[in-house]
Amino acid sequence: MKKHFFSIALAAAVFFGPQVFADEAEGEKTAQKQPADFSLSGCTIIQMTRIQSSKCWGVEQSPQIYNNVAIDLIVDHTITRHISIHAGVEGFLWFNTHPLLPQMFGPLQPALGENSVYVAQAENVFSFDHDNFLKISDDVFRGEIGIGVFPYKYNPDVRNLGEYLFRSGTYPGWLKTNLDATGATLTGLRISTTAFDIWKNDILLTTEMQMYPFYDLSYSWISSIKVGRVLDIGGGIDLARFTPANGNLTTRKKDPFGDSVPTYLKNGDTAYYTFKGIKLMGRLSIDPKGLFSGDAANIFGANDGKVYGEINILGLENQGIYYNKLSERMPVTFGFNIPAFKALDVLSCEFEYYTTPYPNNYRYQVQALK
Repeated sequence: MKKHFFSIALAAAVFFGPQVFADEAEGEKTAQKQPADFSLSGCTIIQMTRIQSSKCWGVEQSPQIYNNVAIDLIVDHTITRHISIHAGVEGFLWFNTHPLLPQMFGPLQPALGENSVYVAQAENVFSFDHDNFLKISDDVFRGEIGIGVFPYKYNPDVRNLGEYLFRSGTYPGWLKTNLDATGATLTGLRISTTAFDIWKNDILLTTEMQMYPFYDLSYSWISSIKVGRVLDIGGGIDLARFTPANGNLTTRKKDPFGDSVPTYLKNGDTAYYTFKGIKLMGRLSIDPKGLFSGDAANIFGANDGKVYGEINILGLENQGIYYNKLSERMPVTFGFNIPAFKALDVLSCEFEYYTTPYPNNYRYQVQALK
């Protein structure tokens, strides 16, 4: 009964919350009111990727080109100066780089195209960054509370590789990488604050809506601070799936058909596979342009010359035979923005080092380990 109540309460907050707040706002002074404001935005994306070499199903694959197409539509509605709603949908035509079984279509046949349309954002936001609300200057402290479905990105420099605190799993440690779409889509509650324009903190309570097993609750804290105009340091922790909706699914003592799925250790003891774990993240960004001034700095674009890196730990605890080395759960990424002198917004080059011995495949990884 409690699970149903939580679902109904969340839906009411997302779809009816703005009207409730708007009714309460009728009692505010006229000077504090603002007219309702709508804005519509969107974009279309065409991605072209060439994979030079790969191996799947034990077969070497020939070079292959993959094209993906996406379209986004976002509506932002300001109810009052403190209340706003953000809603959007995304459509995606994509081709999986994982080929079909050789005996079905031949070893060189890529997977068929897939079409997806889904909610990209459905969030209510309560802002407390105005002087007349907190009686504190915006330069000292500001923030907001959001509830619903929202995009989330903690590393502003990453274009493809990184942002793995939420774009990853623990046991198995799969990674999700989408070109120039590195933010995660989360569902739940977030509290975001900024102090002195340099120190940012986000506290998140999220429920899993994209990867099986669904509805597990996770608790996260992400923080970053700017040091002068050159250095940006950040870190975070994610208590992934720490409150499971169904403990038998999150810690797999039985598979969906009721059969036991133990992992047998070398000493004869039995352990059980779990999706639950503690993930850590640390990142660093250096902008050498902060050392320049005047004309020397103006010839560069805002992102030119930045050097950045990120390291993640996808699960602190070892899990027996398969996940016994911490170094195999630590993806490390590094990037550099090549100066484009304002001809392009960003021209980036990124690298990744990840020593996991297992396939980066969420769906088939458990079967592959048996």
